[in-house]
Amino acid sequence: ERHTLPLVAVSIALPVGAANDPAGKEGLASITADMLDEGAGTRGAIDVSTVLQDLGATMRTQVTLDGTTVSLSVLKKNFSEAFGVVADVVARPRFDEKEWKRVSELWRNSLLKRADDPNGVARVVGQIAAYGRSHPYGHPTDGFASSAKGIDLAAVKAFYGAHYRPEKIVLSVAGDVTKEEIAKVEDLVNAKV
Repeated sequence: ERHTLPLVAVSIALPVGAANDPAGKEGLASITADMLDEGAGTRGAIDVSTVLQDLGATMRTQVTLDGTTVSLSVLKKNFSEAFGVVADVVARPRFDEKEWKRVSELWRNSLLKRADDPNGVARVVGQIAAYGRSHPYGHPTDGFASSAKGIDLAAVKAFYGAHYRPEKIVLSVAGDVTKEEIAKVEDLVNAKV
């Protein structure tokens, strides 16, 4: 607890990252996390973004080799509502076909452009040289252009269903908030499920 600044920070961590990508589908953990906020619960992609922006909240997803994190930073007065949105993002993503087409196209284009960036190429080659291509750490978290071709929305949904399990999630909350206030917000979110 820190009550000197009216901010609350939330981290939802999952021990599933790029090392869990199936062979030939490198980047699956990353694109799955990218799709989480593209519509969740009753809100579409634009609605999720707009609500968080209106609340002055910042939400971010990050995938590393060993884990995925969804983080939220928000003013205390907007904590309850913002946490409800993030709960939807993690527990009830919509995975709409229309949003998949847009997000996956951006992802694939980014992977193709990486070939023109010497730092990006060095990072990929260095990782493969250090671990070997068949090692779980032997690929970049966002995958390869070749592996992206084999990933469709069904693969994203299957990866989410297999790995985004409540018993695996660690929820951390810090800032201008008490344990009792967190419990009340959790109860409100659970009542909506």
